[in-house]
Amino acid sequence: MVNFIEIEMIAKNINIIINMTSEKIDDDPYSKEVIDTINSLISAFVHLNNEMNLVFLQYPKSNLNEDMNEIANNFEELIKCYESRESILIKDIFMNKLVLKFNVLYKNLSEFFSNITGVKKIIVIGVNKLSNKIGSLIDKGKYEIIAFISDDVELRGKWLNGIPIHGSEESKWIKYDYVISASNSNWHLQENNSINIYDYIKRYYDYEIYRAYDYYVKCKGSLDSFVTGISYAEVAINTQQLPYNIINLAVSSQDLFYDYEWAKMVLNNNEIAKNIKFAIIGLSYYSFEYDLSKSNFKDRVYMYYSIFKTCHSHPYYDEIIKSYNKFHKVASKIFKRDYMDSIYSLLKENSDSLWESLVSGVMDEEVIERDKWMVEKDCDKNYPLTVEENTMILKKYLSLLKSKEIKPIVVICPVSKHYYSKFSPRIKAEFIDIMNKIKNEFDIEVLDYFESKEFTDQDFYNVSHLNKDGAKKFTKLLNDSIKI
Repeated sequence: MVNFIEIEMIAKNINIIINMTSEKIDDDPYSKEVIDTINSLISAFVHLNNEMNLVFLQYPKSNLNEDMNEIANNFEELIKCYESRESILIKDIFMNKLVLKFNVLYKNLSEFFSNITGVKKIIVIGVNKLSNKIGSLIDKGKYEIIAFISDDVELRGKWLNGIPIHGSEESKWIKYDYVISASNSNWHLQENNSINIYDYIKRYYDYEIYRAYDYYVKCKGSLDSFVTGISYAEVAINTQQLPYNIINLAVSSQDLFYDYEWAKMVLNNNEIAKNIKFAIIGLSYYSFEYDLSKSNFKDRVYMYYSIFKTCHSHPYYDEIIKSYNKFHKVASKIFKRDYMDSIYSLLKENSDSLWESLVSGVMDEEVIERDKWMVEKDCDKNYPLTVEENTMILKKYLSLLKSKEIKPIVVICPVSKHYYSKFSPRIKAEFIDIMNKIKNEFDIEVLDYFESKEFTDQDFYNVSHLNKDGAKKFTKLLNDSIKI
């Protein structure tokens, strides 16, 4: 059976070597390096010719046979000139015949094979951990990585996952359809057929957001409940410990706007939402004062865009959309259909380990001293318009739950005494006042553990977040309090 990819790889390598040798042969056609290279080229061409004979048996009408014969004749002429030591003719045959004709052959061969197989060719810029795994994203059978490009001289001529590594100067002699950059290099990325997955991951990917999305995508059967909220609920509520089919969609730095987006996505999926009985809404006392898109962490909205297609009030809304759409236009062609899941799977192992290390920590005096700024940052808020908007968002959230006959349970997770003892009385009073008014409109349950004395410093990994052991204690408390 003809292996078109392998044959084209042989032709590509010959083309690169021929072009790179033309300058050297002009300097000294009799140098050992040049003569060794020409001998290697002849051997490679014989190999290519043998493989192409199999192609011609299947496709006898191909014009490539004629091109191959001309190049074979050129090599014979070149050998004779070497034997008679005619340096001028050697240079002329090599540079004005072999180089030009093989460039044409390689171009025609590449197009011919593409027409037969339908496979488009990709080059990847950068050789690193990301590029090493990038093949798992490719929609195999339709697209194929044919080369890695690196300017690291120690890597040139080597192979990665069975694919050759070339220098950037060699890339101009490679025929390709798409470019993927897996580094911070934007070489060739002005082209419409190029994407930078390194930049995409840096800008649009977040482990915790994609993990929550993965929970949603892979949840089995109809849910009993779901959790939304900020990082306090993310680390405090261990869904595996609860006797329900429940997913935790709380994420670090998440605000009410994106809580509501998660809720809408879940509840619009009737397959998983038809039996939901209650929803846990994790809030903090400053939730009404907090808008992610206007905060110091506002660029995290980029990372939500691939899921919800909204940036809320981010000042660079149009730029976010334009950049994402440019990436997605190419990525949706060359990557697997569920490439967001594939990217998460690609990167999660290392992130899982870092996450486990984070939530397994135990707060000590050093951590208390290091994190004393947290409560000051969280309380440095006084945004009446944001409070007004978030109050309306929560009411919309609660109205949606009411329309589905789902019970809302608002949960304020515990923090350490080093945090709650310094928390703003004004923001706390504002929160309580808003919640009391909302209780007059909606039938909700509020479980406030903010200053719970059930927890010691050993239950936290920093001044405001429970660690794994603390989460076990809290989830048990929560489960005992849920009455459905």
